[in-house]
Amino acid sequence: MPELHTNLHGRWFGMPPVVGPAAHTPVVAVATSARPTPFVGRESLIPAIGKVIDEARSRIDVSSFRINGPLTVPKLGVAHEHGVKVHAIIDADQADPTQRANLASWAKVTDYGTDPWKQHGKAIAADNKVGMVATDVLGDADDRQVDAGIRLQGSTASSLQHLLEIQSGSARPEARRAVADAVRGQGILVNDPRINVHYLSDGIRSLLSNASQTLTVITKDFDDPRCLQMLADAAQRGVTTRLLTWNATDEDISRLRSAGVQASIGPTDRKFHGLLITADNQALLGSSYLAERVLDGSAGRKSRELGVVVDGATAQTLLTSTLDALHS
Repeated sequence: MPELHTNLHGRWFGMPPVVGPAAHTPVVAVATSARPTPFVGRESLIPAIGKVIDEARSRIDVSSFRINGPLTVPKLGVAHEHGVKVHAIIDADQADPTQRANLASWAKVTDYGTDPWKQHGKAIAADNKVGMVATDVLGDADDRQVDAGIRLQGSTASSLQHLLEIQSGSARPEARRAVADAVRGQGILVNDPRINVHYLSDGIRSLLSNASQTLTVITKDFDDPRCLQMLADAAQRGVTTRLLTWNATDEDISRLRSAGVQASIGPTDRKFHGLLITADNQALLGSSYLAERVLDGSAGRKSRELGVVVDGATAQTLLTSTLDALHS
C-alpha cells in the first residue's frame, strides 16, 4: 500500500489546503441557506443534530442508514412524546429488527428496500426551518470515524424537508423527480436510482472536471475510473490536485501520482466517513464515496445518496476542520 504522506504540520498535502478564488459562474448551484454552518467531528456534529431534534415543535423528517445512535435516536423518542411527528426513511438491511420495531411503534418508518436497494443518504430536517445534510445522523460510529454535516436554515432547510417528506411518502415517481430537480437548484443533490436520478454523481463529476485552480478530494473509498481520469486530467491542466482516501489500489494511487496528483492513503486511526470535495471556491459534502458501485449503481448496489454544495468561507472551514479532525 502506498505510504502516507504527512507534511504541513501533520496534514497530507504539500501546500496549505485552501480553496481557490470564486469562479465567475458557480460550477454547481450552492445552498442558498442563510449562514450554512459546518460541523466536523462527532463531538460537534452529534450535539448539532440533537439541537435540531430538541427544538422541533411539529415535525421531523430523517433519512438514515443505521438507527442505532445512542444519543440521537432516544432524542427522537422524547420529541415524539412532546407531540412532534417523526418520519424516517431507513435502510431495511441495516436496521436491527428490534430497533426498527421500536422506532416504528411511535414513528412513521419507510424502508427504501432490501438489497440491492440501499438507503445511504443521511439528513434531518424539522419544522421547515432547520436541517442538516451529514455523513451520519442516527448511526453509532466508533471513535476512529470522522463525520461532518452542514446545517441549513430558511428556504433551503424547507426544501430539504420537502425532499425527505416526499421520499418517505407514496408520491409518484414524477413528483419525486420534480422535487429532486427543484432542490438541486438550492445546492441539495440526490441520487435516487428508483426514479433514475443521479444528480449527486453529476455534481461530483462536474466539480472534478471543471476545477480551474485547486481540487481536493477526501473519500473513504476510491475506485471510480471516470473520477480517476478527471483527477489526472485536472493535475495535467495545472490544477493543484489532492486526494486522500483509505481504500484504493496501489495501481490507481501510482497512476494518479504519475499524473501529478498528490495522492495519499489516510491514517489507520482515523477515517473520513463520506465524501468531501473542494473545487476552487466550492465544496461538496456527501454520503457517497468515489466508488463506481455507489456513483453509478451495480447489480449488487442501487444506492440512494445525498449531498450539499456550499462555497466561500463555509467551504474553507469545512476543509480545514476536516483535515484537523483527521489529524487529531
